[in-house]
Amino acid sequence: LYATHGTQAQPPPPPVFVDDFDTGPEARLDHKGFPRVLFLCDINTRSATRLPDPERPIFRPDPGRVGLLATSATNSIILHLEHLLGTNQATLLCYISDHGRWTVQDLYCPPGAPGQREWRGGDGVIKYMDLMLWVDLACGILALDTSGLLLQRRPELRYGPLPDECQSPGNNGLARERCVGVSEGMVRFLEISNYERIRLWTLVDIGTGGWTLDHQLDLENLWDEDGFKAMGLPNDCPAVAFIHREHATMAYFFQESQLFHVDMSTGKFMDVQYFMMNNPPADYHSSRFVRPWKLPQSLFSVNLSNGPIRRAKDKAPPGGYPLEGLTGQAFIG
Repeated sequence: LYATHGTQAQPPPPPVFVDDFDTGPEARLDHKGFPRVLFLCDINTRSATRLPDPERPIFRPDPGRVGLLATSATNSIILHLEHLLGTNQATLLCYISDHGRWTVQDLYCPPGAPGQREWRGGDGVIKYMDLMLWVDLACGILALDTSGLLLQRRPELRYGPLPDECQSPGNNGLARERCVGVSEGMVRFLEISNYERIRLWTLVDIGTGGWTLDHQLDLENLWDEDGFKAMGLPNDCPAVAFIHREHATMAYFFQESQLFHVDMSTGKFMDVQYFMMNNPPADYHSSRFVRPWKLPQSLFSVNLSNGPIRRAKDKAPPGGYPLEGLTGQAFIG
């Protein structure tokens, strides 16, 4: 978790009141005057531990650049990748909890194919088999083999582009139209193309960026679904939320304050529920602000009568999708 930590050395800045939401991470007023630091959170012990600052400062502190690799029940590795724009140089900051310190390595960042724009990243980090994948929703994925990190081997980065027809000159607002995630053991790419069609792709070759188009659905056909009409919302293009981790054909979307999902294999509207996330407001809801997370079964036996999980479950509407879901999957905003 990236969060402000505050400081005792100087008084906090005066409260700042804004009536608009700025999506730029460097321009968020609530961070001004406070350092942004990393915390390692353990939901089993319900504790948060601040990580020490690395010797080389993190120039672009962004949760979309940090990956977490759990190597055992008590040990984990935190990876932060920064790419120097306009070059083929990248910096990997690695924190191993058993060692209690950061290591810094300079890596070669492979360029994209001719004609593709440079990789910027910051759109999420995904654990896939022995790989950690850094996502740029405009152009592709950088993959790092993590199997040799504990053996002090020099890691290498590999670049896999998105489908050719999905290359974009910029990434502003793409989190409302796209997401990349792992479902049923494969890397999937969900996109809304030209505000007309939803498409679901599967990565078949990380080395070459080979993708297969599995399913597509015209938005007009979705709007004609009885379930969608029952929402009482206008026929506007929804925002992409995520792909179900255990059911690859289940794609989730935001529409105002509603979260609904569609079975991409049949094109059928499946279910809807009210989704409460006040910051950012509904107009900015996207895949950037939500992650699917399968909670450990041990947590379900804990008495949480006063906690948010139990309250959300009790208040779930009939036919709705409770917070932890039927398979223990949470929607974490």
